[in-house]
Amino acid sequence: MYNALVLSVLLYGCETWPLRAGEVNDLNVFHHKCLRCILGLRLSDRVSNDVIRRRCSDIPLVFDVVKARRLRWFGHTRNPLRTRRRSLEDKKRHGYQQLEPTSSQWEVSRSTGTDGIDNGSS
Repeated sequence: MYNALVLSVLLYGCETWPLRAGEVNDLNVFHHKCLRCILGLRLSDRVSNDVIRRRCSDIPLVFDVVKARRLRWFGHTRNPLRTRRRSLEDKKRHGYQQLEPTSSQWEVSRSTGTDGIDNGSS
């Protein structure tokens, strides 16, 4: 529940955040407060963050989640020109027609009429 609800809302859009050390610390403080609440611990119980992390071994650290999301986002956005160029090459290879006429096609259609057929009316 914590990963699905709290972390997803907390880290929404974190792929593009320019995180500084203080902001990472603030995220870790919130993360450990939530884990203490889940485990039913108070600050007066004097349980260290290392012990809490060991008890919640299946819940990743906040910055690890941010790094994983950044890498996944980078994979989606890396070099969009390369993929666009590849799709254009595929279209040429598979015989897709051009959407815009070339200048020579434009001249032929202007001289012969709108439908491109010479009606012999010159």
